[in-house]
Amino acid sequence: MPFLPELAELLSHNDGTSEDHWRSAGFLPGGHALLSVAGIVDTYRRLAPAADDEDEPMWFHLHWVPVAWGITGDGVIIDQRPGATQGRVGEYLKYDGVDFAFRGQASLGRLLADLAVALETQTAIGHYHPVVIDGVLDWDV
Repeated sequence: MPFLPELAELLSHNDGTSEDHWRSAGFLPGGHALLSVAGIVDTYRRLAPAADDEDEPMWFHLHWVPVAWGITGDGVIIDQRPGATQGRVGEYLKYDGVDFAFRGQASLGRLLADLAVALETQTAIGHYHPVVIDGVLDWDV
């Protein structure tokens, strides 16, 4: 399945976080680190057995692409199904399913734009405030 253009563009500039730095690279609110293309494929393969074809599946759909993951096992997915919901960003919560109200982001581009503003102005995204601890970006709730 080809990636949506804004995800392909992001990955062309930054192929995610290496395994060596993954635990300290949670640049998205919630501590999620951008996955590499290989990481996206590995995570997709791990989640695919739980997929179903419902309009709003609870756990996973084969047209959802994991793009960022955290040390808690939660992550960020993009809905790549054709139609009005294509491109929306969801938060994969390993015990609760997927929440498409992820910080109010309708797309990866909107999430990244809001991230840039939050970092430049030290303002919140939702209830997450950016902080730097020992030279590492973190998000305070």
